Amino acid sequence: MARSTTPYKVTGCCAQTHAGTRHNSIANWFCMTDSAGMRMVRLLMLYSWPGPPAMASCVAVQIGNGLYGALQTRSVCWDFSTGDVMRLRRAVLALLVWATATGAIAAEPGVRVFTVGVESLQYYPLHTVDRNNEYTGFAREVLDAFAHRHGYTFRYVALPINRLYSALLKDHTVDFKYPDNPKWREELRTAAPLSYSDVVVATEEGAMVLPNRRGRPLAEVKTLGTALGFTPWPYQDAIDSKAMTVTTNPSFEGLLRLAMAGHIDAVYVSVDVANHMLDEQLKAPGGLQFDPGLPHARSDFRLSTVRYPEVVQQFSQFLQQEKGWLHQLRSRYHIGSAPR
Repeated sequence: MARSTTPYKVTGCCAQTHAGTRHNSIANWFCMTDSAGMRMVRLLMLYSWPGPPAMASCVAVQIGNGLYGALQTRSVCWDFSTGDVMRLRRAVLALLVWATATGAIAAEPGVRVFTVGVESLQYYPLHTVDRNNEYTGFAREVLDAFAHRHGYTFRYVALPINRLYSALLKDHTVDFKYPDNPKWREELRTAAPLSYSDVVVATEEGAMVLPNRRGRPLAEVKTLGTALGFTPWPYQDAIDSKAMTVTTNPSFEGLLRLAMAGHIDAVYVSVDVANHMLDEQLKAPGGLQFDPGLPHARSDFRLSTVRYPEVVQQFSQFLQQEKGWLHQLRSRYHIGSAPR
């Protein structure tokens, strides 16, 4: 099929028709923006002219910056003489799925794009990275809402906890870290000046133990499990004095299983996260219980940065302005429920 090589200019989110100058063809562009209004997908239907679209036809999707050109293009062409409308619909759907799956839809010019380093950890409902490497949970909703408010785009990069510290403080390959807290890994925080947001969410972190071990003294807790890279700072004195050993694992689910089997005495974890895992993943509600008689603390989760303190300040203002919405969101995610 003959195609026009004339650049097609799209001036807004509308349908326009252009005639090519080198070949007889017509292009219909349909512009669509995402829900945030910041990205554009352009759908092109190109067919022979003069005459109706009854000869060879093409459908293409372009994704990219601005209104001229595109980062990537994919098209489907076929003999449309049979007028197979369903085939057209399937082609359009397939192309739009491709555009989404590539992740190549770029922000519009002028949109500031930031990289947020997050923990490659299942810590739902607070935050989690699922098996498809998708960042979800309470924190994602809050961060996305803030970014949308200010016209930013946040790209989430999931890293193991220890590598995440290096990415922020040493390599500077991420713009922000979430979650963060000045008390975590204090020995690493002298290398660069850090700015912290107000508290995004607070969760009770403490020891989850077998029901028949609840109420026992700290001296009987000899082995404590926590995630690799976590700081169980309420237990630091016992750890430093060698009265307690720490077992680490990249998965809290694995640690909870070890505790239920009696292989470790306790797991230091968010009570919200532990109860969710026991209920939903392990199908063992009440299999472990929070022991308020052992050291525990409210852990405040914040957003931190080295390079963009002004954005962190904006985020803190957003948190203050949206207290009512944040309260509703915590309730929806069952964060802060009474410890069990």
